[in-house]
Amino acid sequence: MKKWTKEEELNLIDLLKNGNTYKQIGLLLDRSYKSIKEKLNKLGYRQDDFSEVCFYENKKCLTCEKEFKSIKSENRTYCSKCCSATDTNSKRVKIINKKNSKSKT
Repeated sequence: MKKWTKEEELNLIDLLKNGNTYKQIGLLLDRSYKSIKEKLNKLGYRQDDFSEVCFYENKKCLTCEKEFKSIKSENRTYCSKCCSATDTNSKRVKIINKKNSKSKT
């Protein structure tokens, strides 16, 4: 395990503030993802503190139409599990009704 120098710590913080992910920083500094994450946590920093502009986007929930922030890579379409379940259940009722109407004929 390599010890961190003061210069590396400052470089680490600068890279995080510039919007780099832990994985990108690890590649640049020849360190593991885990060591980057642990060191930043010890220094009092988190990736989310600086990545809002780069990694988040505003979306509108398909069920309640509220605006919410989502990480771009997650491809979320609902603001919560409750809205997701509500939409899924409403679709399920429509499918059951279609099956019932077909079986009556």
